[in-house]
Amino acid sequence: MIKVLLSAVGGTPSVSFIKHLQSLHYYVIGIDANKDAVGQFFCDEFHISPFLSDEEEYISFLEHLNFDIFLPWLDEEHILFSSVQLPKSLESKILTSPQKSIEIATSKRKTFSFAQENNIRVAPLTNKAPAVMRKDFSRGSKGLRIIHENETIPHFDAKNELVQSFIDGVEYTVDILVDDDFFYAVPRVRVQASNVSTVAKIDMNPELIAFCKNITTLLKFKGPINIQVMLQGEKIYLIEINPRLAGTAILSIEAGFSILDIAIKQFFSQSFTPPQNIKNSLTLYRFWDEVYG
Repeated sequence: MIKVLLSAVGGTPSVSFIKHLQSLHYYVIGIDANKDAVGQFFCDEFHISPFLSDEEEYISFLEHLNFDIFLPWLDEEHILFSSVQLPKSLESKILTSPQKSIEIATSKRKTFSFAQENNIRVAPLTNKAPAVMRKDFSRGSKGLRIIHENETIPHFDAKNELVQSFIDGVEYTVDILVDDDFFYAVPRVRVQASNVSTVAKIDMNPELIAFCKNITTLLKFKGPINIQVMLQGEKIYLIEINPRLAGTAILSIEAGFSILDIAIKQFFSQSFTPPQNIKNSLTLYRFWDEVYG
């Protein structure tokens, strides 16, 4: 049985992914720096991890765990793993992307520059409201602000924040699995969201898929990633690139895109069946539940 290591199992979406992997007969090891992480009640094995701020301790901690493949959840983990010399015992077990791709994807300013250099449509920088301010590094919608007053804009830090024109459109997250010779994508509309989607709907829009494929041709990724875009009429705008699994990718999985299972099989050079007959328009409604320990 393959032992899969998942991080940040205290996050809202983690339980769905744990249960999904277990349904496919994977052994799931969860880690989180929070001793009260909800995922501990569902994993086959759970460990409290050091904080990522102590890089040496964190890497040493991983070395002592018995797992076959690590699917990092946090952007900070991908940044760390792509930028340091890992012990060989870990290097061969972690599914992550090349350093250059991680650097561009985890910086809003570098993503913006990448888009401009490659003629990818992106909201322009502005000093006029309405505008959207994003921190250069942030996960999900944390740190995002809608600016309604022109007088507010000069007070933002140009080095750490990006202020772009507000695009009034429909927001999509595109779940993607990419490898050297493989690309597959499933777009979904973010109908309602609170950091992660609470209502989302599959929309197999071919223009969105082609838009994202162009990006992954220019930037080399490996494994599950997601790209967020805004659709305004027939125009597609790049919002951000995330070099990791999205919090609501479970909807794409339920629709027929076995992104985790295929990623693991690719990692171990096992055969797999490509996705077929995606359930277009399938809708997810996320709600609170309880567990008692």
